[in-house]
Amino acid sequence: MSSFCPFTVSFSFCFSFSWTKDGKPFDPSTDTELKVTKNSGSFAFYTLSNTMDTLKPYQGKYICYATNDLGMAVSNEAILRTDVPPTQQKEKKVTVKSDEGSSIVLKCNPPQSSMEPIIHWMDRKLHHIQLSKRVVVGKDGNLYFAHLTMDDSREDYTCNVQYLATRTILAKEPITLKVNPSNSVLRNRRPHMMRPAEGESTYHALRGQTVELECIVQGLPTPEITWLKKEGELDYSRTIKDMFDRLLRLSDISESDSGEYQCIAKNTQGTAIHTYHLKVEGVSHCLLHRHTQNQK
Repeated sequence: MSSFCPFTVSFSFCFSFSWTKDGKPFDPSTDTELKVTKNSGSFAFYTLSNTMDTLKPYQGKYICYATNDLGMAVSNEAILRTDVPPTQQKEKKVTVKSDEGSSIVLKCNPPQSSMEPIIHWMDRKLHHIQLSKRVVVGKDGNLYFAHLTMDDSREDYTCNVQYLATRTILAKEPITLKVNPSNSVLRNRRPHMMRPAEGESTYHALRGQTVELECIVQGLPTPEITWLKKEGELDYSRTIKDMFDRLLRLSDISESDSGEYQCIAKNTQGTAIHTYHLKVEGVSHCLLHRHTQNQK
């Protein structure tokens, strides 16, 4: 059986094309395994493969750019996946020790897959771990503690990884967390960014997408989070604050949403700030098609 995986873009009055794969320049004509077809109105490439292994190097997110004297058009994103369902891996038991009042991260480490997992932290009785401003789950699936209390000690922090596409749920090996009493709990600490680091970062997105900006902090007492858009205001009809204000979700974005977004963390000891530079690009009316045809 062979897999036929073409990527096709159709335009009017377009003169030159270029591709990116996972955000980096990609030239299909330099790969001898790829077949390229091009004319004045389209650019396509495909591969004939006998096994899924030979398709794995082409996994990724593809975007096509078309340029002429009038400007540039950008296609929608096409995603090529060749995954088999993730499987449970044998793991060693992990014990983590830390002092009361300190911050800590319990790592989930879900199996590698291009499928986006849904993470749930539970105990051995399948009760969800109680989340709060102090204890949150990051987009990476890890469990973050802004500071530890003695009540956080337990032996059954279990990361459950769910893949909706394959209806699969994998339970990781439970993690034991031992919190030692410490006088440091009496010493308050200013906020500090855990994810992302303090400073600035740039986020690129296409018009119409949903963007999630994350801000996870440590500190004692637990910091409060506020979000601001510099030189503008948040559009609350399309903006949701989630995970106890640690996540800012912008839906159906447009070029007007481009700008600087600040996450400001404060407690009685001080302030920490991270600035996101959001750049939104318009999507053209060109059409990007991807389909798979099996040939026996």
